[in-house]
Amino acid sequence: MSSSRTSRCTDKLRAQTVGRGKDANVKDHFGRVYDSMASSYADHAADGPYNAHYDRPSMLELCGDVAGKRVLDAACGPGFYAAALGIDARPLARRLREAAA
Repeated sequence: MSSSRTSRCTDKLRAQTVGRGKDANVKDHFGRVYDSMASSYADHAADGPYNAHYDRPSMLELCGDVAGKRVLDAACGPGFYAAALGIDARPLARRLREAAA
């Protein structure tokens, strides 16, 4: 889905729900959308030409050695960057999920 189409859908959904006390519906909707595409994105990113063979290697090269540094891997999909950099994001992800519940 193109970003302009996504933006139009987002704006339309907000117009239908926000302002009528239904912000939770927006969050639920986007949660369902993310859940429905997360595994297919992970499969694609694992060995997709752009993600696995162009973007990720270039970004990791730019990061250089991160040993002893604080690293934020925010909203980077299934955690391929964190894994490549030797970061175990699971404890943080669990705390964030618990805090959101």
